[in-house]
Amino acid sequence: MYGDDMKKLTVMCTIFVLFLFGALLYIGYSIKNQNRPYTAFEHDLAEIAEVYISTNKVNVNIGNNTNISIEKMMEDNYLVSNVVNEDTCEGYVTISRGPSGYNYKPYIKCSKYETK
Repeated sequence: MYGDDMKKLTVMCTIFVLFLFGALLYIGYSIKNQNRPYTAFEHDLAEIAEVYISTNKVNVNIGNNTNISIEKMMEDNYLVSNVVNEDTCEGYVTISRGPSGYNYKPYIKCSKYETK
């Protein structure tokens, strides 16, 4: 009798763990898909900053960094819009230079998303 109860408890715990794992996996994929337009915008900002640096011949010394704001990119006609899914975003791209070259790190803050 005691052995049957343990088997039932083990099966119930296994089913619960599988359900919990599936639910968390579903939530993770939902959030990732929901954030996809924002991460694409971040990627675009990094590419625009790269073009901005080369076109305007902005020099960043090794070990230093500089920021280019979304507003500046729009003002200089490198960026058309700062709206993602009807959500207006503010932000900038930090450009740093190391021995191996330039590094571009975008940061955006919108009402429904913020760069981590």
